[in-house]
This record gives sequence, C-alpha cells and structure tokens, in this order.
Amino acid sequence: MLALRMFDGISLEEFEGRFGRSIHDAFPGALPELVADNFLNLEGGRLTVTQKGLPLLDSVLERF
Repeated sequence: MLALRMFDGISLEEFEGRFGRSIHDAFPGALPELVADNFLNLEGGRLTVTQKGLPLLDSVLERF
C-alpha cells in the first residue's frame, strides 16, 4: 500500500498478479469506505490518493 505515496498509485492488475487476489477482496471494508469518503480514487485500473486524502495519507494507510 506504500505505492499510494506515489502519484501513480497502485495498479489493480499488478496487485492481483502479485498477491493472487483482487484489492477489493483483500480490503473489503476499508477500500469502499475510503473511496466513498473521497480519500482514495479507484479509476482507470488504478487506486490513487485524492487531494483530500493526501494530507491525511498516514491515517488512510492505517486502515490497511
């Protein structure tokens, strides 16, 4: 999840290839909540941090 510190974020395909399960399956509680609260963005096959989530990134990462 440290890749969220990079502006490119996390490739969903690379995550699944590396860990053998989708990011949705790996984090079924935290991921939808953080996306719904606009701390993370799930778009174009990537998970990225939003402008709202960037200053709170340490707290966001604790959810994982």
